[in-house]
Amino acid sequence: MGPSSIDAEIRSLGPSAGGDIKLLELFMLFIERQIGSRRDFEFTEALLGLFLKVSYFKWTDGTRYAGAHAH
Repeated sequence: MGPSSIDAEIRSLGPSAGGDIKLLELFMLFIERQIGSRRDFEFTEALLGLFLKVSYFKWTDGTRYAGAHAH
């Protein structure tokens, strides 16, 4: 599976993209097991990073979080 296919699969995990909560749970379980196995760390880290980036932009309007000290 190439990078663009992985990106598309991660983007389609959640309910808003045709997936469901169970898929999200399974993905997080996969990440947890990969980290616990201490194998393929860079790949696992890349998947988790992409998931968090995609999720952030889906759950916000895409702007950066300003925090409590926004002016």
